[in-house]
This record gives sequence, structure tokens and C-alpha cells, in this order.
Amino acid sequence: LPLKEWLQENCKKYEKYFKTQDSLDEKLKNLTIANKQKEEAPKILPGGKVKKKQKPEILIERSVRNKRKCITTVTGLDVFGIKLAEAAKLLGKKFACGSSVVKHPTGVSQVETQGDFQFEIAELIMEKYKDKNIQEEHFFSVVKQKKSPLF
Repeated sequence: LPLKEWLQENCKKYEKYFKTQDSLDEKLKNLTIANKQKEEAPKILPGGKVKKKQKPEILIERSVRNKRKCITTVTGLDVFGIKLAEAAKLLGKKFACGSSVVKHPTGVSQVETQGDFQFEIAELIMEKYKDKNIQEEHFFSVVKQKKSPLF
């Protein structure tokens, strides 16, 4: 039994909606099961403050281990759609050093490179990923928990 006939036979109280076959066909075409996308409401923090949308930025941090050895940490590449494993492999090959993807305790994944390559990494990322539209103003240096522009 087709759906149209079943509706007309079993739904007597809705007869006024099915008076003509054409109107029934139109209504069935417009009938869909779809999730309506909700507009993202800004997140409200305690105290009624509205959380600002995060700007895309790449943080480059240099930390010293032992006395002469450095580790350069790059955070925020995933915001631009760069695969972290691919970037780590590129940095390791380019600078002939160890490079890997590490998950920070805060839950953010970052690329750690052995050596002091702050400016070289920024230049390489801008050169290699031109299609991602990464500019100099997206890079920030972190020194003693203070963020400042790299260039």
C-alpha cells in the first residue's frame, strides 16, 4: 500500500490537507527529516562575560634542557589545517634533527624539535604552506610564559 493511500485512508482528521492529489504530492516533497543547524551562540563564561573567538596563531617556544641543548616547541599548526605528523617529519628532515608530535598535558598536540630553530621554523612554515595563508603576524614567541610577536 503506497504511503499516499495509507495517509488518506487512516488519517481522517487530516482530510482537509489531502483534498487533492497535487497538494498531497507537494506536501510529501516538502516533508523532510533533517537537522536544522543551530547558529553558534557565543559561549558565556561565569559572570556574564562572553568568550572571544580564538584568533589563529602559531606559538613557538624555546626551552633549554641540560645546559646547551634546546627544544623548540611549535603549537597551533592544526588550526591552519596542517597535519602535525607531516610537519614534524618536514622539520626533522630540513634541520637534520629529531622532531615529533607530543600531546601537552592540557590536551593540545604540538611539534617538538630538538635544537634552537625559532626563526627558521617560522620561515619554513610560511614558505612551505603558502596555500594556508600563514603570515608573519600569526607567529608568536613564548618566553617565560609571556607571548610576544616573533617578527
